[in-house]
Amino acid sequence: MGKLEGKIALITGGNSGIGLATAKQFVNEGAYVFITGRREPELAAAVKEIGKNVTGIQGDVSNLGDLDRLFAQSGFANTDLDHQLKEHGIEKIIIIGMVANTCIESTGRFGMELGYHVTFVKDATAAFSREAMHAAHEINGPTFAHAILTTSELVAALSKA
Repeated sequence: MGKLEGKIALITGGNSGIGLATAKQFVNEGAYVFITGRREPELAAAVKEIGKNVTGIQGDVSNLGDLDRLFAQSGFANTDLDHQLKEHGIEKIIIIGMVANTCIESTGRFGMELGYHVTFVKDATAAFSREAMHAAHEINGPTFAHAILTTSELVAALSKA
């Protein structure tokens, strides 16, 4: 059983580079991943490369319309994600690769209100401005996130678990 068995992750930019490497590692550790990418051919190739426990969602996180569609498919709102997580006994969520201060905060707050332990990974978050990043991790996030970590701190914590 892998360290991430039963976990679900959303990785934006998961069709190439660090995002693809992260998605592959998460799947190797037992997670189910949703990956996003702007171009369908590259996204399909990444899904094929990962091979199992993956769903690709075409979209550009800099496009508000795509973000709305992505959130509707992968966040708590308008989905059965809460039911699925509870059905599998998952009590903790780690939010990686979402946009500050919109998606990360709404997903994190919704998760906290549903009773999940919420962790933000601050160096794995995108933002349209420094102010948005600051708001997500230093002002708003601490009011509902149980932990705000760096990737290194997260990996160390998961290794101990």
